Amino acid sequence: MQFTTTKYHLWRLIGLIFGFGFIFYTVQFRLSWGQQLDHHVQSFFNTWQNPVWTTLLTYLAQLTSPIILVTLMLGLAGYQFCRGQKPLALGFVGLVTVGNLSLWLIKTIAKRPRPMLQLAPASGYSFPSGHTFNGLLLLLICWQLIRYCSFSAVTKHYLQFYSVLGLSLIIISRLYLRNHFASDILASLLLAIIFWEIMTDCLFKFEKSTRFTRVEG
Repeated sequence: MQFTTTKYHLWRLIGLIFGFGFIFYTVQFRLSWGQQLDHHVQSFFNTWQNPVWTTLLTYLAQLTSPIILVTLMLGLAGYQFCRGQKPLALGFVGLVTVGNLSLWLIKTIAKRPRPMLQLAPASGYSFPSGHTFNGLLLLLICWQLIRYCSFSAVTKHYLQFYSVLGLSLIIISRLYLRNHFASDILASLLLAIIFWEIMTDCLFKFEKSTRFTRVEG
């Protein structure tokens, strides 16, 4: 399985880090645009409230908890390891481990309380969202694996569509249930992409050095 990169990779990564840092700064210093964004998004989801939606999205939140998503990703890593894709498997393990440790550290530093009047109880700090972070990592891992499957192009598109739909439902559940602010979600998406970009660049350089070593040998 091959990874690719472009000459703009570094600038893209810097832009992502800057974007995350800007949201972090906005949250820490409670800038007005961030508070307005959170308020407007929450007001929009308040108009959806009914017992059926609350029950369904509560179950969805439980089924897509960070622990379950991490277990799924580690399971995919183990499967790739058994197939002989050891660098890829280790890359996935490193992505999940370092990513979630960093997520915990950022939560501890930010110490942002969760929104008031949650429809389903959630513990811990709000910024960033562990559900969203791990949901996007799982989506990116699945997309990477789908690219090299022997499925037809139509089947691959369907799988990609349903994975995006799954992530969208996770995001909706976090906002609807008032477990997170919109700025938490945006920061989580950027953070997940940052770690994905770092992992893919590391694997690309590893594959490149391995091919060079083989040619030299």
